[in-house]
Amino acid sequence: MILRKKKYIYIFGTGGLANVVSEIVNNIQDYTIKAYIDDRPIKKFNNKKVYKLSNFINEFENEEIIIAIGENIKRKIIYEKLNPKKFKFPNIIDRSAILSSSTKLGRGNIILSNAIMNKNASVHHFCLINSGAILEHDCKMDSFSQLSPGSVVCGNCKIGKGSFIGANTTVIQNKKIGNWSVTGAGSLILENVDPFTLNFGSPSKKIRKIDSKYKVFTKY
Repeated sequence: MILRKKKYIYIFGTGGLANVVSEIVNNIQDYTIKAYIDDRPIKKFNNKKVYKLSNFINEFENEEIIIAIGENIKRKIIYEKLNPKKFKFPNIIDRSAILSSSTKLGRGNIILSNAIMNKNASVHHFCLINSGAILEHDCKMDSFSQLSPGSVVCGNCKIGKGSFIGANTTVIQNKKIGNWSVTGAGSLILENVDPFTLNFGSPSKKIRKIDSKYKVFTKY
């Protein structure tokens, strides 16, 4: 029996999602967690060293990193700070997730337990598909978007860049979810969702436009 040497991976984040991702990584034969990265004032997380972001960038290059941050805009900001040409960003997929052989994945995506991606679904870069979320056939998720736990996106939908679909929300088929929009938990989306809007309800309605006061747009 030939044992493959595990590759080191670094996890950006020291919160709840980082803990979940750590458990997934620990169950993947290809990787072992070397350390964490975060600017919070802590030195250890899960018994591993925590690097400040600036120190990590100055000290390392060509390492594999997963950005385990739940807030979409923060994932984007961190990715841009990390210098995309200097580091690698693998996809992290829980063993219980079900992905069709025809699905397409970019890089840096996180797919959690019991998530489902059906035929010809595609996910661009740095998306988060939470536990039990379903992305049906022919759907397309643009970068930095997120499906919350238990959400269902029916066939042939387009999920815009940075958009957030709340927990247990259902999007019916053939709909477009605008860039950087937010849809609250438990909503039923029957119409297209405009970019940069907050939406909620069953059926979902536009509540207001999103501006810099929303947490989703705070700077990291």
